[in-house]
Amino acid sequence: MPHKYAASAQVQPPDAHRHTTTESNNSSSWGVDVRLLPLLDEKDNKYSSKSIASTSAAYFASLKSSLERIWHLQTSRSHPMSPKPSLTTTPQSSSPVVFVLLCALWYSTSALSSNTGKAILTQFRYPITLTFVQFGFVAIFCLLFMSPLIRFSTLRAPTRAIIRNTLPMGMFQVGGHMFSSIAISRIPVSTVHTIKALSPLFTVAAYALLFGVSYSSKTYLSLLPLTLGVMLACSFDMSASNAMGLLCAFGSALVFVSSNIFFKKIMPTSGGALTQSSHKLDKLNLLLYSASMAFLLMIPLWLYYDLPLLYASTTNPSHITHPKGGHETPHSIMYYFLMNGTVNFAQNMIAFIILSSTSPVTYSIASLIKRVAVICIAIAWFNQRVHPIQGFGILLTFTGLYMYNNAKSDVDKGEKQMRRAEAARDMVLPTTKTDSVVMTGTDYPPDFATAESSSTGLGGMAHGRARGPKKHLKRLAAPSSWMLDKLSGTYAPRPSPGPHKLRESLPLTIFLRNRLKYALNGREVTSIVKQRLIKIDGKVRTDETYPAGFQDVISIEKSGEHFRLLYDVKGRFTIHRITPEEATYKLLKVRRVAIGSRGVPHIVTHDGRTIRYPDPLIQVNDTVKFDLEQGKIVDYVKFDTGNIVMITGGRNMGRAGVIVHREKHVGGFDIVHVKDSLERTFATRVTNIFVIGEGTKPWISLPKGKGTKLTISEERDVRRKQKASE
Repeated sequence: MPHKYAASAQVQPPDAHRHTTTESNNSSSWGVDVRLLPLLDEKDNKYSSKSIASTSAAYFASLKSSLERIWHLQTSRSHPMSPKPSLTTTPQSSSPVVFVLLCALWYSTSALSSNTGKAILTQFRYPITLTFVQFGFVAIFCLLFMSPLIRFSTLRAPTRAIIRNTLPMGMFQVGGHMFSSIAISRIPVSTVHTIKALSPLFTVAAYALLFGVSYSSKTYLSLLPLTLGVMLACSFDMSASNAMGLLCAFGSALVFVSSNIFFKKIMPTSGGALTQSSHKLDKLNLLLYSASMAFLLMIPLWLYYDLPLLYASTTNPSHITHPKGGHETPHSIMYYFLMNGTVNFAQNMIAFIILSSTSPVTYSIASLIKRVAVICIAIAWFNQRVHPIQGFGILLTFTGLYMYNNAKSDVDKGEKQMRRAEAARDMVLPTTKTDSVVMTGTDYPPDFATAESSSTGLGGMAHGRARGPKKHLKRLAAPSSWMLDKLSGTYAPRPSPGPHKLRESLPLTIFLRNRLKYALNGREVTSIVKQRLIKIDGKVRTDETYPAGFQDVISIEKSGEHFRLLYDVKGRFTIHRITPEEATYKLLKVRRVAIGSRGVPHIVTHDGRTIRYPDPLIQVNDTVKFDLEQGKIVDYVKFDTGNIVMITGGRNMGRAGVIVHREKHVGGFDIVHVKDSLERTFATRVTNIFVIGEGTKPWISLPKGKGTKLTISEERDVRRKQKASE
């Protein structure tokens, strides 16, 4: 795709320097630079082939540059490097004139799509074939606009995630458009769109009956003229031949309403793969894949229904391909097919551009006016005679749509209230800023930095000296094992005093908010832990900054999840999921063996535990297996050559291997040599060694990689193999 400023580089004709004084007045409101037109000398022949060729090329370059300018003007806001708009402001449109012209094109293409479809079905009554061809035209036009000649976008290679998320879109498109084509073939276009105006009624009814959403009286009052208007507009079309058309029009409206509910409730965008950066599609690619999916799904339907009829019409001359009555059309079927496919693609793209350049409220109003314009244009196009009662019904429908549009804010509030009630009932935690806004009932997402600083507090200075211990921690001073970014705030949650040191622990706030994504800020972490949902080593912890450390078992009984805090080979805390059976015990390293008061022997472990009356054979640096439910030692393993260990400090933190040799240095640190599973040997201090099993079999499950550190080239090869397997 060309850069968004590429359209400003205009191609100048060879003799454009002769008229440089009037350049400022030669640009039209559409951005077409008339300087592109070649200026001919008086002696040049204006009908020569060279002149005509240069003029055609200049016109084509001018048209392409103007279209690119409009396209990039609307799509540049979605560029990854473009600044994100505020939640309290609406997107800026290019200009009111461009917006009005886009709306006029949108209304015209929508009306032409419906009216040419009616003209086709008057002579060629095969609605499934029409729908089939429409999807094919849309896909072909998308590929044309991605071709090297135009290149408005770049074709994305299909992936499993893209297909999985665009397949439901194609299914709904098939059902909605097929019902709409059948309805247009049997009843007037104005009646079809009047029935489709009942979409708000179906939406409100579905949310009220299926999800228990309650709306304001203003919303229900707006549905009264809408329903009554549709009934009056359809009152003179209730005949046996039109019954199927009316039912299909209602079916089309129901399918599109079901599509909206499906993608809001069943497939929310917060968790969808298309919302991730690796699978995000632009407008053309999204339209291409959805139309292609619909085209492929239409193939068996077309083969079953329309292909036998078309074959019979070619082999049997007496077979009637269409009713003999109907309107006379001045053009051929192929002309209308080409025109219908073109305007169908155009209305989709213009709708995308308008939606991306305006606010949802403005788009809703423009869509309302489009419905009115399509109905009025259809009545004038086919010179349809409208009974006064039908006209009054159509007017009532317009009034109901206008009232519903005004009450739409109440509808959105009702849906948010329903989602908030469901989240509170099911104990669902937010995963995105949008979910946080909905679940808290506010209009603004919480400020992470404000929430963190308010939950942790500030230490403060008074009269030039510190008052008590420090109560805050700067984000840049936080341990690297927490993996905190430095741009999300000034402060980080400071761990409370506890069994682990500050730089050897992970506070619960980081665990729940940054790692598990179960909370968005410190306030939500507090609300989670205050419900007594988090257990560490079998005990409920309500301190949001409680320091969890190496080998600690964190359990969330509400979700049935258990985790053990370990290090990865890069020295970072990794959240390792374990089974409920493994969550009943933990490994403890013996730091000190002593005899206390009254001659009671005891050991002190790495997490601050004091265990009385241990086995006399347990020495310093040994590891004991501690049962969390019974609170006693069930087994131990000696610090000896041949046992598997994990490194808890130094540059080899997180690596696992077998002890090969121990070097004793009097007056210094003893050095231990360890060999990993790849037969690579490394050395570290004895204080960094944590025995995790007897022999080569560990007593705990290890995280991904099993503590084996790979080189950069080996990690690259692993990534390539994984990508190739996908």
